[in-house]
Order: sequence, then C-alpha cells, then structure tokens
Amino acid sequence: MIVSMVSCGSNEEEKVKDVVMKFRTAVQELKFDEASKYCEENTGKMISSIGGMMAMVPEDKKKEIKDEKFEISKVEFNKDTAYVYYWEGKTIDKNEEAKKMELVKIDGDWKIYMNKEDGEKSDKEGTDTDADSGEIEEDIDADAEEAEVETSADATEEPM
Repeated sequence: MIVSMVSCGSNEEEKVKDVVMKFRTAVQELKFDEASKYCEENTGKMISSIGGMMAMVPEDKKKEIKDEKFEISKVEFNKDTAYVYYWEGKTIDKNEEAKKMELVKIDGDWKIYMNKEDGEKSDKEGTDTDADSGEIEEDIDADAEEAEVETSADATEEPM
C-alpha cells in the first residue's frame, strides 16, 4: 500500500512537471495561445492577451524570452494545489532563492494558476505565488508602454 502511494505521488509530480514544462516551452516559443491551454481559465485569458501585445515588444526582448533557461528545483503538494519551485534566467544560479509557481487541480488536470494583478499574491486562500508569466506580462507591458510613448512622440513631431 505504501508503495502505491509513493508511486502515485511521483506520478502526480511528473504530471505537474509536464504541465509546467509544456507551458514554459510554449511561452519561450512565444506561443501564448498554446501556453494558455495549460492554465486555469482566468490565467489562460491573461496569458493569451500577452500574445496580442507581442507585436509591440522589441525583437531583442523576444530573443531574451526565447533564450531563457528554466530548471525545476522541487514540487510540493497541498491537497489540490501544487507549488513548483524553479530558477530561470540567462543563467541558472542555484544559490539564488527559487521562484514559485502555483498549479491547481481542476477536473483531474493540473492547471497553472496566477493572480493577474501582480503575479505575487493569489486571491485563493492567501497563498503566495511568484508566477513567472506575471513577470513576463510586466516586462511585456513595460516594453509595450515604452513603444507606445515613442510612437506618440513621433506622431506629435511637426515636419520641418
């Protein structure tokens, strides 16, 4: 009986890791509609909307996203919630504190869950999440706003 519980737990961990890796791969390939398939409904809508903003993001920023490294440190479970601790960036520094991504089990499937405000606090039971796509969205929003400001400034200049 204990063996089946251990293998079941390991199986759940593999399912969670699989969802996270498929999500991350889609994000890195800038396929946000694909990435949204691995998210719960509201998170999926937020991730899909990022795809619409990508046209305004400079090519060098897109390349940074595509080239980013990602490594899972560990997975923890609390009932129907999983917490995936990971490192990401140009290089992986395991001396840095791992970030945390939250997944919830919905109808037997693991889905990424994040708060759309800032990606740091969820409204679900006050749990903390440091969701990577919340950070991606903030970076993309900042780049898009910068592009809009530059476009607005160009439009208001009078020809000489």
